[in-house]
Amino acid sequence: MGIKGKFIKIKGNKNKVDKSALKKKLANIGDELAIKQVKEMHLPEFKEDKVKRYRMVFKGKVQKVGFRAQLGKLAERLDLTGFCQNKANGDVLAEIQGPENKILYVIRCMHLLDRIHIHDKKAKHIPVKKNEKGFRKK
Repeated sequence: MGIKGKFIKIKGNKNKVDKSALKKKLANIGDELAIKQVKEMHLPEFKEDKVKRYRMVFKGKVQKVGFRAQLGKLAERLDLTGFCQNKANGDVLAEIQGPENKILYVIRCMHLLDRIHIHDKKAKHIPVKKNEKGFRKK
């Protein structure tokens, strides 16, 4: 899979590389690829199911690999609500709300991605938040 039209422009001294700017550009490219992959996924039909809310902590290689971008885009396509955010210790915290079968599908999809390696996840039911809109990447 190639990247068309994605050039990294680095300003300043040609002999000195702004590592933080380079990392940010590379992260954005990774997020774009993750989002593109989800947009192209064929999603199954889902039967009606009870609305639940899960709080999950994903452990492993889950930061700087497009995890939150992919999770967010998939949740958005499935009309789920909630958020995901990086934790200082390298984990990702997520709260996902919607039909339980869709939530379980998202979790299975995240385990199938080659660039993401989930070593452990903890999940628990928490109270549903009424009138929540959208899925946010914090």
